[in-house]
Amino acid sequence: MHARYLKGADARQRQVAWHFSVDDRQCVQSLPLHERGLPVEVVGLGGLLTTPEVTDVLAALHVVHDPSRGDRLMRLLTGAGVRLGPRDLVALGSWSRELHRRRTHRGERPVTGTHPDVVVLADVVDEATRAFEAHDYTRALERTEAFFWSFCDDYIELVKGRAYSDGPAADSARRALRTALDVLLRLFAPVLPFATEEVWSWWREGSVHRAPWPTASELMLAEPGDPDLLGVVASALAAVRGAKSQAKASQRTSVVSAVVSGSAADLDRVRSAEADLRAAGRVELLDLRSGVDALSVTDVVLADIAQIGPWIDAHTA
Repeated sequence: MHARYLKGADARQRQVAWHFSVDDRQCVQSLPLHERGLPVEVVGLGGLLTTPEVTDVLAALHVVHDPSRGDRLMRLLTGAGVRLGPRDLVALGSWSRELHRRRTHRGERPVTGTHPDVVVLADVVDEATRAFEAHDYTRALERTEAFFWSFCDDYIELVKGRAYSDGPAADSARRALRTALDVLLRLFAPVLPFATEEVWSWWREGSVHRAPWPTASELMLAEPGDPDLLGVVASALAAVRGAKSQAKASQRTSVVSAVVSGSAADLDRVRSAEADLRAAGRVELLDLRSGVDALSVTDVVLADIAQIGPWIDAHTA
């Protein structure tokens, strides 16, 4: 086959060609220019695509077409044209994440819906700021710690089901949680410098000790909230869980129904957060009854246990 190609009738009219002679043991590549005595370089199966200059051009085209191609971008940044070293790449990555965080923060909508923790946190920020300015560090820490434990024990338990779901309500819950965590880390930073710096590095760039001191205005409340809401709803949730504990039932046990009694104002607070309360306590039906001043939860009926009698130790708001 190779001989017929070289000596065929149209051999002299060909300009250039790349062809192979193949047998059962090897593949031999050949160019007609070889037979004519002209120097020719065979650059390999990839041709010019494997040369550094062409590879850089291809990398640039890949990045323009698809900016997520980090492998191609790394070639451009570390190649002969830019020559970035490891420390430069780390700094560049940190700066890009900081820019992304700023754009995300600027575009983030105000916290909406039932988020009593953000309402209370605004007061905590103001009070802790005044305490620090008066050099009353004990009071600042005491107020921040009190909110922190309430935030962990009550608010997170109430909204974690919503935060794991989808939709506008879930987005708002996650924004509230991020906002509270961001502010709490900065409030604790003067007294817990190492712990707050470590946690800050998990999701924020830079140092928490160089971040601005929190203000109530940055909490981005869409509308004024009720500072008593969290305490009332948390008391109702604690009562439901207490009934399960008295019955020696798991906290995962579903509640068929429960009666919540209290003042009109407290029942309005429960009603505004009813979805979160039912999800956290696994309650199918809440019967809200007004007429008494102290909030109480009674007649808790568990799904797999006969009705528990009225729970004597009623929780007050």
